[in-house]
Amino acid sequence: MHRMVNGLLVAMGMVVLVGCSSSHYPHHGIGAGKSDAYWQKGQQDMEGLINRTVQDPNKAKEVNALVGEIINELKASREQERNYHRQLYTLNTSYTAEPAEFSKILNEATVQRAQSSAKVLSL
Repeated sequence: MHRMVNGLLVAMGMVVLVGCSSSHYPHHGIGAGKSDAYWQKGQQDMEGLINRTVQDPNKAKEVNALVGEIINELKASREQERNYHRQLYTLNTSYTAEPAEFSKILNEATVQRAQSSAKVLSL
């Protein structure tokens, strides 16, 4: 039962953190410096929720550590995703770009997302 509650807390935290880290502006790069503040705020909110919900302090400490690992992975994954988008934007400005070049970047991004998801799910 506790494992399910912890799993639900982690899942809710991931949803909150991914939503908070996404761009809220139509133009890329605007407000990018605020990203760390969003991650930190999300982590603080999750820590507060966990500390209020989980009765055992040792379990709460374990869950908070897990959330920290998930946040680090999500931050790294988000940065890699932004890098792939920059590559696509740059490639899109080239009139001589081949479709295979776009496919290569998209495939790399897909593999990276799958690896990151697998890592988070294995925690």
